[in-house]
Amino acid sequence: MNRLRAAYVALDPGIEAHLVAGTTDDLAGIDRTYGMIVRRNASQVLGSAAFFVSAVNAIVAGVLCALVTDALGAGVVAVA
Repeated sequence: MNRLRAAYVALDPGIEAHLVAGTTDDLAGIDRTYGMIVRRNASQVLGSAAFFVSAVNAIVAGVLCALVTDALGAGVVAVA
């Protein structure tokens, strides 16, 4: 697809400003094509819904395991 876009740009150079994806076969063009979504930094990942759901699931699973082991008669284990 990058080669097709490059051919269109060769026919009409003014169209390149309207293309979102890359027009070259090098690493920069491929990165532009497959990386059209803006890269996220750590604060965006930590503030995402997926991270929040994963954290809540981990907390719920930990509490559930603690309740089950307590119900089965396991004693308190000190971890240090």
